[in-house]
Amino acid sequence: MNLYQFLENAYSMFLAMPRHPLYLMGGLILLSFVFEDVAVAAGVAFSTAGSLLWSESFIAIWLGIAAGDLLLYATGFFSRKIPFLKRRFVDKPQVQEKVLNKHNLIATIFIARITPGLRLVTYVYVGFRHINFYRFTAIVMLAVLIWTASLYLTSFYLGAWIAQTLPIPKPIAVALPLLLLAIMTLIFPWARSKWQGNKHA
Repeated sequence: MNLYQFLENAYSMFLAMPRHPLYLMGGLILLSFVFEDVAVAAGVAFSTAGSLLWSESFIAIWLGIAAGDLLLYATGFFSRKIPFLKRRFVDKPQVQEKVLNKHNLIATIFIARITPGLRLVTYVYVGFRHINFYRFTAIVMLAVLIWTASLYLTSFYLGAWIAQTLPIPKPIAVALPLLLLAIMTLIFPWARSKWQGNKHA
C-alpha cells in the first residue's frame, strides 16, 4: 500500500465517522487534553469536510486547551498537600521566581504556551505559588486564543496549497501540517536532552 492509498483509506474512514456536532466537539475537547496539536488537526479537518462549523471546532479546541492549562494550574495549587506532586513538580522548580511577578507573568505564559516541554512545569509552578487565579485564567484564555487561531490559519492556507500540489483530499491535507508539528513536538524534548547530554559529555 502506497502513501496515496493509505491517505484515501484514512479519508474513507473519516467520512464514515459519526458526525453529530456535539459528539465531535466533545471528542475534540477530550483529545485536546491528551495531545492538543492532534486535536487542532482533527478540528481543522472536521470543519474542512463540513462535519463542523469553523466556529464550532474552534470553540471546542479553544476551551479544551484552556481547560487543560487550568488543570495544570490546579495541580500546582493543590500539590502542597500531595507529596508525590510536590516532589515531581515543585521541589526542583525550573521557573525563576522573578518571572512570576505581575510585570512578567504575561510574557512567561505566552513563552510557555509556544515552547515544547515548558508549559507543564511553568503552569504547575504558577499554581503552586498561588498566583492570582483570575489573572492567570484571563492571560491563558488570550494566549490559547491567539495560539489556536495561528494554528488554524497556518493549517488552512498551507493545507490548501498541499491539496493543490498533491492528489490527496483537502481534509487530510489541512491536517498534515499540524500532524507534522505534533511529531516535532514529540521529538524536540528528546533531541534537546540528547544535545545537552553530548554537550556535557
